[in-house]
Amino acid sequence: MKERDIRPKSLHDTILALSKKDTEHLVLPRKDELEEVPCPACASENSDVAFTKYGLTYSECLDCRSLYLNPRMPEPMMEEIYSQMESVLYWETHFYKETAEVR
Repeated sequence: MKERDIRPKSLHDTILALSKKDTEHLVLPRKDELEEVPCPACASENSDVAFTKYGLTYSECLDCRSLYLNPRMPEPMMEEIYSQMESVLYWETHFYKETAEVR
């Protein structure tokens, strides 16, 4: 089995486009509410910026090498935002259903 079998390019491209749109319209306008966090895997405060994507910063833990969004949404904001995201709805209504048999 190949990755393209469980993640067809057209579906994956749609997810990426919707994720970018969701970030631009739902997260970035509230960027001042994001919180600095330690590594979610090992709780280390020892990290470096790895890269920025869609206006958000990703850190790499220097102890366990985990990659994570930092700063990130606090949990109440995460629950609110995720319930509004078109990309999440697309996963539920299209992606999972169209790839269920292959998976």
